[in-house]
Amino acid sequence: MTSLTSPRVGSRRLYRMPESAPVLRPLLIALLFSGCSGEDPSGGEAGSQGPDGPLYAVSVRIPVTPVTAFVAIVDSLEAGTEVDLETALEIPNGGLAVAPEGSGVVYAVDGATPRLTRFEVSADGDFEPTETLSTQEFSRSSNSAAVGNFVFVSETKAYIIDTLSLIIIVWDPSTMEITGTIDLSGAQLGGFVALIGDQSVQRGSELVFALGYVSVDAAFGPDSKLVFLDTETDSIARIVDVNGCAQVSSVLLDPGGDVYAASGAPSVFNRLAGLSAGVECIVRVPAGTYDIEDYALLSSRTDGAPAGSLLPQGGTKAYARVLDEDLIAPGASDLGDFNQSQAWRWGLLDLAGDEPFELITSLDPKSGSTTPFHIDGETWGSQGEPMFASSTLVNLSSDRPRLGLEAPGVIINVFRLR
Repeated sequence: MTSLTSPRVGSRRLYRMPESAPVLRPLLIALLFSGCSGEDPSGGEAGSQGPDGPLYAVSVRIPVTPVTAFVAIVDSLEAGTEVDLETALEIPNGGLAVAPEGSGVVYAVDGATPRLTRFEVSADGDFEPTETLSTQEFSRSSNSAAVGNFVFVSETKAYIIDTLSLIIIVWDPSTMEITGTIDLSGAQLGGFVALIGDQSVQRGSELVFALGYVSVDAAFGPDSKLVFLDTETDSIARIVDVNGCAQVSSVLLDPGGDVYAASGAPSVFNRLAGLSAGVECIVRVPAGTYDIEDYALLSSRTDGAPAGSLLPQGGTKAYARVLDEDLIAPGASDLGDFNQSQAWRWGLLDLAGDEPFELITSLDPKSGSTTPFHIDGETWGSQGEPMFASSTLVNLSSDRPRLGLEAPGVIINVFRLR
């Protein structure tokens, strides 16, 4: 295992999870809101690792005391692929790995300090550290709990969306330099801390992302916001209130340019745990506008079942995590318990409302949290085992989901290296 703090390539140590690893409650809350977005236009099939084969990075977080995190290199995302933590890069303080698709590099984000280190990755999967970027001048935290905080626009422009400090840091991945900042204070909601959504979309020159809100006692705010960021001028074009819609985290773009935004499954966990939360809903912003035109309860689109966390399947269809309330673990009482309950199924719905909702029963129910990964033109999600001992990728790019690779802990991010 290669350590970021001691990045000597070739140092190896096998990691084994303790049989009775305790799950940290603060970590559990952080895991509920992790996500990412991005798409690799190159396509391609999984093949053998080597000079010409594809390579993928799998970033995982192991919920033990103290929390640990790794990024491992694999040559396929399909079922049966081994995620070897013995040769993985360890990331300090339970951080995560991010990168634009196909760049051949990994940016390791420290879980406690506002800094990230760039690693070149060889064809054999070795990590070579190059430069470190500190954002401490502007940022109070690393924002490492959510991949959605890190957005890559081009080879020379990326954003770190710091929702704690309400500032967006503009930086150049090629030079590892900060090139500017954008004020996000207009998105403040009194008494609450903003949480970034699990996916953003690009609408023309605008980056569209969602913000939900949480109080110090982990109760969700009743409202959310959509932010439209002009990537050409590095300015906020509009912040739109999504009133009465709890913890909006999913933002999707249909082929016609309409933006859909929906609540995440953690809002359901919140209410089941007896904490305050608004309703789970789905809204639509028509192409070329900033005005919310349609508003509906998400449960009205899932035959009355509690649901959240939309992931695009294709066209106007999306998958959601849907709760089977009869399967909730006995004695479940808090956010982590309801998230870990093996009671959540995949459900397929049509955002345009033309086709009926379908509950997928071909896969066993698993945990509630999921993160969308857009790789090789396909959408993948994730689902977890009890106590987050392991998690599994699920390919969601057809009407019948299929299982992919399994990894220890929680899969935080997946992206194609080349």
